[in-house]
Amino acid sequence: MVHSYRPDLICYGKIVVERKAAKGLLPQHFGLLRNYLGLLRMRVGLLVNFHGYPNVDIRRVYLSDMNEQGNVEDVATGQITKIAIHDANGK
Repeated sequence: MVHSYRPDLICYGKIVVERKAAKGLLPQHFGLLRNYLGLLRMRVGLLVNFHGYPNVDIRRVYLSDMNEQGNVEDVATGQITKIAIHDANGK
């Protein structure tokens, strides 16, 4: 079975924007954005949560270049993340 994943928005060919309407942002939301950044080889992403209207929670995620193992480093935290794609069931 083939799965297709698309980011919500790509601005100026440089910024991936992922929109949410959740009570709170979860690690899975950040993981999805990091996956998009790594696969698209982009460095900056925005995670935008509209749940608290009229307030909007906007988080920036930065990634450095991918290393030779295909992993990316989160510049904000220094954590190394392996790029993985999961379907809606987490597989």
